[in-house]
Amino acid sequence: MKNASENICPADYASAVDVEARLDAEYKAAGRALSALSGGGLMGMTPGNVRATPEWKAAKVASDTAFAALRAFNEVYAARFKREIVLARDARRARASNKPSI
Repeated sequence: MKNASENICPADYASAVDVEARLDAEYKAAGRALSALSGGGLMGMTPGNVRATPEWKAAKVASDTAFAALRAFNEVYAARFKREIVLARDARRARASNKPSI
């Protein structure tokens, strides 16, 4: 029997890559929204008065939720498609190394 986290990852690699790209884009967008609200606190930390605003709290929840979804997906994705991920990475590296130098 499959557990709940296995249901978020499609059984075929091409669909899983699409889902991974969508989840990653959602996480990055939520992170950008949170960063835009964070302000320029001391040493890059978000000031308490900013963290107390409802807008920042909503952005933080959205970021945390997007990260949790991506993490749960990657747990299953990396195990299910280990071989395909390695082959795709090797193909990218081979293409990158074949580019002519200037």
